[in-house]
Amino acid sequence: MAGNRCLLEAVPVRCCIKHVAGASRNSSAASFGVPASPTAHHLCGQASRQRPPHSGTPRKLPFTGACRILENFNGADMFEFIASLIGGIVEFILDVLLFRKIREAKKRPTRSWSADATDVAYLDWWLLPVSALAAMACAAILFFGLGLPFWLSFGGPTVLAGLYCGYKYLELLRR
Repeated sequence: MAGNRCLLEAVPVRCCIKHVAGASRNSSAASFGVPASPTAHHLCGQASRQRPPHSGTPRKLPFTGACRILENFNGADMFEFIASLIGGIVEFILDVLLFRKIREAKKRPTRSWSADATDVAYLDWWLLPVSALAAMACAAILFFGLGLPFWLSFGGPTVLAGLYCGYKYLELLRR
């Protein structure tokens, strides 16, 4: 581990070809895009931002596993997480809007946004996951415990869970 650099100790710099080329000579720094020498300069003429290397003995950090966890982390992972989070929020809002439009088209009495959002949250975050877990548990018992064929042990509980969720969805629309 002496040759590896922790992300918490060196600021990754990918600003110019000189840094990337300089980092390719140093295998431990190359994986993070950190310049090989602390005197390397950006194309703009400013000195690169890099902390000085270890004095030889690694520091004891209270979170030693963080370096290993963050070694493979890059900005694309964070972008994907934020995009998924925003997509989930937009999907939830669109589900509530669709739920309200369907109720309006069926001439049902209008309800508050919070009541409709609670119903959609119940359906999305409680009923569907619990039904899926129950179906998978039943499928595992049928397949591994009773030795039924996979298509029957997986298909039966999945169809039953789907029918139950469809029934509950229609029941929510009838309220």
